[in-house]
Amino acid sequence: MDKENKKLKIAMICDAIAYKNGASMSTIRFAEGLREKGHEIIFFADRSPQHPNYNGEFLGFKIYRFFSLLMPKGDGLYRVSFPGRKKFEKLFREHQVDIVHVFLPVPSTISAIRAARKCGLPVVAHSHAQPENLFLHIPRPIAFMIPAFSYLFDRYMGWIYKNADVVIYPSEFARKYFPKINKIKKNIVVSNGINTQVFKKTSEEEVKNLLKKYKTPLNKIIILYFGRLHPEKDLGTLIRAMALVKEKNFNAHLIVAGMGHMDKELKKLAESLNIKNDVSFWGRVPDEEKVAAFSVADIFVLPSLAELEGMVVLEAMACGKPIIIANSPESASVYFVKNNGFLFEPKNHEELAKCLVKLIENEQLREEMGKISRELSKKYERSESVNKLQETYYSLISE
Repeated sequence: MDKENKKLKIAMICDAIAYKNGASMSTIRFAEGLREKGHEIIFFADRSPQHPNYNGEFLGFKIYRFFSLLMPKGDGLYRVSFPGRKKFEKLFREHQVDIVHVFLPVPSTISAIRAARKCGLPVVAHSHAQPENLFLHIPRPIAFMIPAFSYLFDRYMGWIYKNADVVIYPSEFARKYFPKINKIKKNIVVSNGINTQVFKKTSEEEVKNLLKKYKTPLNKIIILYFGRLHPEKDLGTLIRAMALVKEKNFNAHLIVAGMGHMDKELKKLAESLNIKNDVSFWGRVPDEEKVAAFSVADIFVLPSLAELEGMVVLEAMACGKPIIIANSPESASVYFVKNNGFLFEPKNHEELAKCLVKLIENEQLREEMGKISRELSKKYERSESVNKLQETYYSLISE
């Protein structure tokens, strides 16, 4: 059989696969796209109280789970596993794996890379880690150690990428973090992509039903944030901006959809600003309600300080929403703003409030920007990203 027609067996190593962060969602969507092309995907992840079995199925995929520890600030779900090299080596040989694809800089990735080398298998390393995702969680008393942590992080990531055959970045922006590696390692940009046949505006009935389910007021201009409630997302700025919007008596309501260890802190902030009734905290939204959740919104806001791409922005755009993005130097999401929304100075709630007011006051502008968002999202079709990843796999097994 021609190598470029061969159906591959791909080992995907991604702890916290059920955690619903960017890395896990990217892993799942690529796996689903590759399965549609006839490839076999085997997941290797963390064992947890929610998923206690060593092997089984996850979303119809074969999965092996290993002993793990819960990470601080991991919302009770983010765990890191510790399988040994020999365990991976045995399973790779048993399943006749063709490609090893690692997604996160965790101990299981190191063991998987070493096992792949023993088995003579090519390794693809995906870039899903940014220093800000880790170091903005560090308590203030030891914040002075951040430079040292950053140095160790760079060394650690450098080792992983140097031992891979190809490094994949989700955006051109993400490449900037490892210029030395890029000089010596093959690297490509593959967007996480978006399935615009799935992510599109839903019916008014679905929107109303979802608002009723989460006890959210009807007939309001809905501002939506969707994502983790973590420091790097800077939700405090959005809530403070919402307080300024309500001071002007606009008929608007903020939905914060997602979970995270800052949940209580953010609710207290909303209460202290006297906008408790103007902000709905939806918590974790099930996958089957995600498209409807974006359809509920009139405006999507991402105040995040750090993004390697910003999958939620693509999802909002595909659902035809105007976007407002923090113009952070550490965020790739700023490049999605092209006549379909506004940028604002990071951490500047007053400037964010002004952007919100512009869209709240002008329904026609919201509709025009939403249409542009929808068209722009089609440039990031998931199918194209899956094709590019498949081509990368075939190029490695052909060498």
